[in-house]
Amino acid sequence: MTGKEKSKDYNLRKKYNITLEQYKKLLKKQNGGCACCGMKNQTLQEGFNKSLVVDHSHITGKVRGLLCVYCNRALGMVTENPYSNVTPLQYIQNTLNYVQQHNMDDEFKLIKEGKSNFKTKGIGL
Repeated sequence: MTGKEKSKDYNLRKKYNITLEQYKKLLKKQNGGCACCGMKNQTLQEGFNKSLVVDHSHITGKVRGLLCVYCNRALGMVTENPYSNVTPLQYIQNTLNYVQQHNMDDEFKLIKEGKSNFKTKGIGL
């Protein structure tokens, strides 16, 4: 192990109770990318640490996966709000239920293809 790898191994063990080897196995399991969006290490914007961060429960300490800095920030912003009465997962599930009930699959296909005026029209929620 190089000095840099030893340092990373030490930090992973101290912060998350995993080894560098376990980090690498998890990264391989995630096909080298963020568990949420799939962004690869090398595609991260300059100025950020190019390693994926360890996503873990702040309550149990259990490691959930590796995330890019963008998904890690977004997840932290939406899941750590004690004043919210609806979790992001519940909101997404409610939205998916709405889409299914109102047969909006075609609208989502147009959005994916960039052919919708979704930003100005909205989806009627």
